[in-house]
Amino acid sequence: MKTDADIVRGLLAGHDPARAVRADVPERERALEAILTEPPAVDSVTRKRWRPRWRTMAVVATAAAATAIVGLTALPQLRTTHVSRVTTPPLLELKQPVYGAAATKALRDLAARAERQPDTIGHGRVVYSKIQGWYLDSTVSRRRTSAVVVPRTEEQWVAPDGSGRQLAGAGRPWFPTAKSRQEWERQGRPPLGARDSDDRFGPGGLSGDPDVDKLPTDPAALRRELEKSGTDLKGAAVLLEAEGDLWRQPLRPALQGALLRVLADSGEMGYAGPVRDRAGRAGVAFTLDQNQTGLPERDVIIFDRRTGRALSEETILTKDPGKLPVRIPSVTSYTLFLGSGRVDGMNERP
Repeated sequence: MKTDADIVRGLLAGHDPARAVRADVPERERALEAILTEPPAVDSVTRKRWRPRWRTMAVVATAAAATAIVGLTALPQLRTTHVSRVTTPPLLELKQPVYGAAATKALRDLAARAERQPDTIGHGRVVYSKIQGWYLDSTVSRRRTSAVVVPRTEEQWVAPDGSGRQLAGAGRPWFPTAKSRQEWERQGRPPLGARDSDDRFGPGGLSGDPDVDKLPTDPAALRRELEKSGTDLKGAAVLLEAEGDLWRQPLRPALQGALLRVLADSGEMGYAGPVRDRAGRAGVAFTLDQNQTGLPERDVIIFDRRTGRALSEETILTKDPGKLPVRIPSVTSYTLFLGSGRVDGMNERP
């Protein structure tokens, strides 16, 4: 009996990037798995919003299934119980956002607190950061979808010349039903998601993030720099996209405060009040409702209410899922910013 993975592989056989590999079956499968776990190039129509380096986006389409855009790694050989929609993480308990002067004041007050913080990020030559994200491992076949949510953590070290290290690993999977978990356990708990990795990069290999030491701390000048990201987004959406590239990095108090003032001056943010993020940390939430990326969504950013440091960001589909097999509202992604600083070597942590 064919599994979902077998069916999808058959449908996509013509696009198999390993089809030209002349080798025995085990070697061919290893080559295909390695290719599928590498992030593909982002299509020009795909949203360019910042995401962790290990997160990949792909489109899986079948003649009988609606197109679904989900985070994919190598297709697991897992025969899970079929569900009609992809399982997504639960929504955070957010208050209804308020807008206008109240939101602007909340952001400016937070910026003032951030600017008063002591500079504790250190002066080492290597920039360290740690994040954790959630994405969906899913296969789509004949309008039936099996899904599992898998957390993944990435630690990154980057030297001034762009060389560095990335250490990544998958966490405990979260299944949509008890039956799907039982089936996974019956099969001996096969690994899900991308494999654990510890990769080293030569000069220039990890030089894609902005150099925060060169950014201005004057809010007007900083906004002009952020708007140079070159995307089609406008207003606060482009600011959030650009700032997302910065939140994983260690930011000195003056720059952290300036980033918050830029958001305050946009006049588009909503304030949702105190909340705890998915790591249980206390913060304050701000939102942006927009549909510039093709579907109506709400971006949620949670900041530490004392330091102004970004704790997490996530995206929620709010009204129309398009062809995505998810309920509304539904979390489509989130990232936790777990730590950052400057250290002296590739094996050190702050």
